Amino acid sequence: MRICLTNGCEIENCEELVSEFYEKDAHGLYDRLEVPHNNELDLVSLASLAFFERQNPELAHWRTLEKMKPIIEEKLGAIPPSVSITDSEIPWNELTDLFGKFLAVDGFACARVSKILHKKRPHLIPILDRARVINAYYKPIVEQTIEEMHSKTDLPLAFLKQYALNLPIVMTALVKAIRTDILANRSVLEQIQGRLTKEGVLLSLVRIFDIILWEYAGREAK
Repeated sequence: MRICLTNGCEIENCEELVSEFYEKDAHGLYDRLEVPHNNELDLVSLASLAFFERQNPELAHWRTLEKMKPIIEEKLGAIPPSVSITDSEIPWNELTDLFGKFLAVDGFACARVSKILHKKRPHLIPILDRARVINAYYKPIVEQTIEEMHSKTDLPLAFLKQYALNLPIVMTALVKAIRTDILANRSVLEQIQGRLTKEGVLLSLVRIFDIILWEYAGREAK
């Protein structure tokens, strides 16, 4: 099975890539961690970072997050858990607001925010890993979005580039780009999802796509 990205990249042997991910990566613990799909930034969702991060946020950052929790949870509540990236209607403005409030907490940039929020809204929010995935496949989306923002604001282009992945508008643009690729490869992803389900591995299409890109990027980097 293969998927084709809008940037022209073709990824072969997708099932094999998913299998390899679970054979060698502890991230499988992240996927098996049961997190309620409610509107609360509960401890179990925050603890999900432990399966990814070598160095977690500083204590001061956690304390700031605790203060910001009610605001972030209010924004999270504006996005129903049932919303899927394959839906025709997606609350994009609400998603941008959610990213914005979470990114306002020091120590929680794009990757960490998306890792936590994916567990709360697994059918909508992908993991946005900059070094491994975004720079490899979606960097043009980031650059285009920054250019558009620059044309509409007085902020210097260098400033926008420096803080690109801390910008909620950029994160939403990335989700939209990933949505386009998921829709284009939906049939293949659903076949893989069906086989995984039979094996007792329950993953959203968003997460399956994440894993394929992650593993393929790792191969290409060698």
